[in-house]
Amino acid sequence: MINLKNKSDSKLTARDQRSRKQKRDDQQNETDTEMLIRISKKFATLFIVILMFDSILDLLTGLIDLLIELLHLVIEFFEYMFEVLLEHIFSAHHHESEIIIANITMALALYLLVRFFLKLPNLFVRLQRNLKAIYLKRKHREICNWRALSLERKIKISLTYSAGLSGFLFLVTL
Repeated sequence: MINLKNKSDSKLTARDQRSRKQKRDDQQNETDTEMLIRISKKFATLFIVILMFDSILDLLTGLIDLLIELLHLVIEFFEYMFEVLLEHIFSAHHHESEIIIANITMALALYLLVRFFLKLPNLFVRLQRNLKAIYLKRKHREICNWRALSLERKIKISLTYSAGLSGFLFLVTL
């Protein structure tokens, strides 16, 4: 848990401490060029996402549409098999077996919907707790990494991020 003085009360395992120390050492031992390339990659990715937002959104909606169509085909396959089975077992007509399948589907969907709404508050609480834990862990890690840097390194990183942010704002305001 993080208190107001940004100090953590949580205990780190030896593996976590080693990996963080190694990462901190890697960032401290990287050259200015490597640091500039690392930060530039972050801003380049941000620029690409902004410039290609429509294309990325179209690609994602196309993939979702494809998955829905595949799911529909699988459901149709099982529905047809179940319909043939009902017609054979009960000597029912096509229309009667479709009515049986529709009633079973509606009852099942209603049951699952009620169960989902009953579980929804617990899911929200768990999601909120997990997101907060992830945020606090990341915040603590970044604070530790920042404190381990030298003043010269902090100034260089701040200037690099300022230049990237200025370029980002220039791109957005065009």
